[in-house]
Amino acid sequence: MSHDANLPALTACHLRTGNLCVNSVIQNIPGFAYTFKLHPDGKEEFLFASDNVIEVYGIDTKTLQENTSKLREAFHPEDLTSFRKAMHYSAQTLTPFHCVFRYVHPTKGLVWLESNSHPLLQDDQSVIWHGITLDITKQKQAEEVLASTASHLSSLLNTLPDLVWMKDPEGVFLTCNHAFEQLFGAKTIEIIGKTDYDFWERDLADWFRQKDKEAIVKGTVTTYENRLVYRATGKEGLLETRKVPVYSEAGELLGVLGIAKDITEQKKAEQQIEFLANYDALTELPNYALAADRMRQAISYAHHNATKIAMLFVDVDNFKAINDSLGHRIGDEIIRSVGRKIKKCLRTTDTVSRQGGDEFLILLTDIQSAQNVSAIADKLTAELNRSFRINSHAFSITISIGIALYPNDGEDFETLLQKADIAMYKAKEAGGNTYCFFTEKMNQDVVTYQHFQNDLKQALKNNEFELYYQPQINLKDYKESGIEALLRWKHPSRGMVSPMDFIPIAENSGLIVPIGEWVLQEACRQGALLHATGKTCTVAVNISAIQFRRGNLEQAVIGALESSGFSPRYLELELTESILLHDTEHVFQTLQRLKSLGIQLSLDDFGTGYSSLSYLKRFAIDKLKIDRSFVKDATQKAENAAIVRAIIQMAKSLNLKTVAEGVEDAQTVALLESYECDEIQGFYFAKPMPFASLLHYSSSLQTKKKVIDK
Repeated sequence: MSHDANLPALTACHLRTGNLCVNSVIQNIPGFAYTFKLHPDGKEEFLFASDNVIEVYGIDTKTLQENTSKLREAFHPEDLTSFRKAMHYSAQTLTPFHCVFRYVHPTKGLVWLESNSHPLLQDDQSVIWHGITLDITKQKQAEEVLASTASHLSSLLNTLPDLVWMKDPEGVFLTCNHAFEQLFGAKTIEIIGKTDYDFWERDLADWFRQKDKEAIVKGTVTTYENRLVYRATGKEGLLETRKVPVYSEAGELLGVLGIAKDITEQKKAEQQIEFLANYDALTELPNYALAADRMRQAISYAHHNATKIAMLFVDVDNFKAINDSLGHRIGDEIIRSVGRKIKKCLRTTDTVSRQGGDEFLILLTDIQSAQNVSAIADKLTAELNRSFRINSHAFSITISIGIALYPNDGEDFETLLQKADIAMYKAKEAGGNTYCFFTEKMNQDVVTYQHFQNDLKQALKNNEFELYYQPQINLKDYKESGIEALLRWKHPSRGMVSPMDFIPIAENSGLIVPIGEWVLQEACRQGALLHATGKTCTVAVNISAIQFRRGNLEQAVIGALESSGFSPRYLELELTESILLHDTEHVFQTLQRLKSLGIQLSLDDFGTGYSSLSYLKRFAIDKLKIDRSFVKDATQKAENAAIVRAIIQMAKSLNLKTVAEGVEDAQTVALLESYECDEIQGFYFAKPMPFASLLHYSSSLQTKKKVIDK
């Protein structure tokens, strides 16, 4: 048989085989293949339907071909009309048919389908489409998830206070958030597609571009700080910026992501806290800690160069009378004026610091003789004797100065300070407005203090001490949250003796240790009695630095708790900053053991001495007591308000509670409440009172709250 004779048979075989292959492909594609006919009279007919129709539409091929209306009934009502419009448009224009629609599957529920086909016009004017319908439900769900995620991400970025943006590798902005709009003074849509050169001076834009390149080269986060003016507001801000390159999964560089945080206020707060750690808030002069540090440096220098140092302890004469008669506000202005006048008389190499109250410390370096010191002391007294005015008041201040010399009178800060203090009291005894050099005879004169010390010893034996209590008010509910125990001495002949008069003597003599133990015992005993009446509040007890170092504080506390039955979680020990400065390891271990009992710790007069964040964290302090010197004028002086607010914000960041002392009016209460201070203490709510009066206290709290609310 010839080759040509076999050709028809081979061709037929090939066609049959080809048809089988095509049919196999159609039946196994991931969708429903169809041939659909639309007659001129509008009748719809499926000429062909692959077996996948049962998977896509949930009906078999036979049913589909016999009754297309059953298929249309399952269309989502909102999509059927658009489907038919698309079909008729395709028939009229003979353009490809494409439609995405929702369909109610009998077993799957609502699904998303996509149909694509090509129309062919027939001789009888009918139209036939050959096409395929796919189930795209999972794709749609993924798109919805992506759209929702993108929407949530956009909302999140636009609620962030930080500035967020992204640029492509050429520095063109791809996206940014609302916070970033404030910096550029433009909407996101106006920023996208542009570069830094469209908004900033060329030098600044070059710098930004260089930072982008650094981040790309480095390959990790690049951080820097820079000051910029917000174009939307005209205000300058300090920004901490982080930039990091962004890559695709394939490793292609997509661009640089930038995040900037405005740290202007944070820096101000840090600077304020740093200031409080080294300077006196009232006068802005160095405080005790900084003066001690400068003295140690001066001693080291003087030791190597065989020179002298003079320490002058300055006290304003009769300042208490001025303060009591004219008020704390005038008193503070006087203290500031004294600080300025003293500084005016000194060299730039000398140091003047405020020790607290009306006391100042002066360090004169590179002194050749006592005559040099006398000349400066004369200059100081003369300058302060000159009349000056504060508001409508005229003043002429006198001072008492005690002088100690290095190395004659001592070779360390503490010794020289003690002897300068003794010399200052000798100047006071001489009538004030003068100065005295320390002499050994002054040490002998100190013996006269023994009489007072003996009286203190007898006072403890004769039960002449009494505890008064001042309530601490919670600003959330205006209820008593705690009480501070305050020691009072009723002398048999002198009457009530001020703690300011006898506490320093008790500390110097060591009597503060047994007196402090008595205070702990009595405070716990009366605290237990108070709790028995239903008043469950914290009892705060002041702990002297001397008591902490010399006494067995831990055993004293345990003994007071056991003998009284008072719960340790209601006992609060108020520590001074000086306690934390010396022998820190011993202090740390002692406080850890006390904390393990459940006792609370607070730091008294915060900000007036040496304040360290590391100490606050390490010693597990629970509460900061803001000194009254900051609180009392906070409503009148912006700087005081800023300090109070900074302390409260810092405390919150460290999870510490705050108590404001010296609250004397409703305006101050309202201010502290707006700053979210936790507790307040002061004459506005109650003066210190004996225990018997405390039992009946609280009736006026709601009245006070109404006044504040108004």
